[in-house]
Amino acid sequence: MVVTDFIVSWIQACWAILAEAGVWLLLGFVMGGLIASFVPGKFLVRHLGGHGIFSVLKASLIGAPLPLCSCSVIPTVAGLRRAGAGKGGAAAFAIATPEVDAPSVSITWAMVNWQMALLRPVAAVLSALVVGIFIDKTDNENAETESAPVPVPDAEFNKTSCGCSSGGCCSGELTSPAESASAPSFLSKLYSAGKHAFVELPRDLGVWMLVGIAISGLLIALIPDGWIEAHVEGGKLGTAGSMLLMLVIGIPWYICATSSTPLAAALMAKGLSPGAGLVFLLAGPATNPATMGWVWRDLGKKALVIYIAGISVVALLVGMLANLFLPRTINLSSEALQGETTGILPSVAAGVVLFLLIWGVSKPLISAVRVKLFVAKPVTVAEVTDPDQ
Repeated sequence: MVVTDFIVSWIQACWAILAEAGVWLLLGFVMGGLIASFVPGKFLVRHLGGHGIFSVLKASLIGAPLPLCSCSVIPTVAGLRRAGAGKGGAAAFAIATPEVDAPSVSITWAMVNWQMALLRPVAAVLSALVVGIFIDKTDNENAETESAPVPVPDAEFNKTSCGCSSGGCCSGELTSPAESASAPSFLSKLYSAGKHAFVELPRDLGVWMLVGIAISGLLIALIPDGWIEAHVEGGKLGTAGSMLLMLVIGIPWYICATSSTPLAAALMAKGLSPGAGLVFLLAGPATNPATMGWVWRDLGKKALVIYIAGISVVALLVGMLANLFLPRTINLSSEALQGETTGILPSVAAGVVLFLLIWGVSKPLISAVRVKLFVAKPVTVAEVTDPDQ
């Protein structure tokens, strides 16, 4: 009976989290789809090429709103490097892009508060700037000796995946105009935006969003209110120790900006400080083994050290400021903490989001099973000529 009650509480908490975030997450999907469809790849190539502080600044500001996650940003930024982007600009783009995007900002506003929703993109751009400038400065002596960039004057950016699922990992890339028959019309772009918003983003975010919501509901069901504040931040670790703990957890964890938000919100609802929550939101999406492997290979060992150290220092400093100025109260309502929902619209939005995520995750699996079961195996010459077959 106790186990049954716990499972019911867990499911109710997960549903309440979906209801809290559903409307805003759908809005974020729409914004992400519009950005993905209407931002041309040649715009990125034109503005992110070259070296210098201004190039790093543009890379940080342009990368922040793009709907790319930690994995799909790698082939994109590799293409920008081939097109002439400097190491500093490439590093800044690789940090700012996965740390924040339209869905993550909207869901932060809904689940945490508007202050955190505004501070999060500012902190993402700041960390990208700091790391990019330091890498660019340390690489100045090698900038002139780097290989000449491959010209990609009319490149288009193929944003078919956010890279958070195995079904669409690492598919963001720069493509040449030879791969596009003609410039798409406005209606074609609008259709592409809708497809990206309601098919591709849910597909690519699906696995990790569902995992994130499940873990968030588990935390709400398991951890008593105020326990973290009393036993973690009020214990031996203290506030600074809790931020360091979130940094250590976040750096190796592959998690995207959107799916990390319910986790941070659930922990903050149970007493985690806003600074520690922000550290997790910044460190988790920007650092993972795949990204760090690319930095090591393409930018060098020195750049990797600067990359990790810069993100860590900026996250901790911004976290300290957040603890000083941000409220500890968040928008995750008491009803959600009790596993309850209020209102028809939140419930409808939760149902739509849940359907999109489950359909996005299951569709590639269904297609793979269908191909395996019903597509005929090619007959080889040996099978045709062998009389025993």
